[in-house]
Amino acid sequence: MTLDNKKNIVVTAYGHDKTIDKISISLFEESRTYRFLELNSEQSFCKSINSLELKGDAWVYARNVDENRQYSLNSFLPSAKFKDIIPLMDNISLQRVLSEVDHQLLAVALKNAKETIQEAIFNNMSQRAVTMLKEDMELPRREKDCEDAQEKILSIIMHLENTGEIEIGRDTE
Repeated sequence: MTLDNKKNIVVTAYGHDKTIDKISISLFEESRTYRFLELNSEQSFCKSINSLELKGDAWVYARNVDENRQYSLNSFLPSAKFKDIIPLMDNISLQRVLSEVDHQLLAVALKNAKETIQEAIFNNMSQRAVTMLKEDMELPRREKDCEDAQEKILSIIMHLENTGEIEIGRDTE
């Protein structure tokens, strides 16, 4: 299928756990109105879909795609998230991760993390380190910087898991 240059394609995948239940394709026509107002554009559509927090193992993911590029179904499966991985880790694994993570990176990552995530981290640190970390977390941070820091820590976690240095508990239900 070939489209003229005035349309953008968005693929939205819906599913549960690591399975895709449904895929939909939407076309967005380029318009100066969209670009000026940032409303109804494919970027704002993807952003709003991807910001949804669903219950349980349900997920939805929207992605702007290039018509001439091949994508695998794995491109649309949900990737691990910082907020989901930390609760699955035992204390020993979490301490191993913390030994690899820079203090400032951790402070930025925890700035917008849920309290339960912060407590899991704090419980695996010395009281002195927690005090210093909390002080650094009080500094103003951009949301994007917090998300980037979480992604960097997540890549450290995945590397440690792939090398067998830590194990991450998984739901088997």
